Amino acid sequence: MLAYYMPYGNEENTIEYTKEQLQDPSLVKELFDYCHIYEGYITYEGWLYLIEIFGYDFLFEMNQESGWFDCKDLESYISQVNYEMNLARMTSIDECGNIW
Repeated sequence: MLAYYMPYGNEENTIEYTKEQLQDPSLVKELFDYCHIYEGYITYEGWLYLIEIFGYDFLFEMNQESGWFDCKDLESYISQVNYEMNLARMTSIDECGNIW
């Protein structure tokens, strides 16, 4: 799984984003909008994929439209993304060291 949207109180309507969907910039911006209101999530692998497909510059532009991260420049955005990636990686490992 790369990313998903899970609306609060409507968990049965969860949407998992595929690689093909995450190639569409409008769906990535939509995902960023969901993440901004804590209803979206991007996995570590999802971040790696988005960076590979779009690069930091374009993701920063989409973030500026979405308003998810309050970053004034590309450098601070990259730091924030790296922080999010580390969190995502840590949350995918259980206490026994198994990766989900």
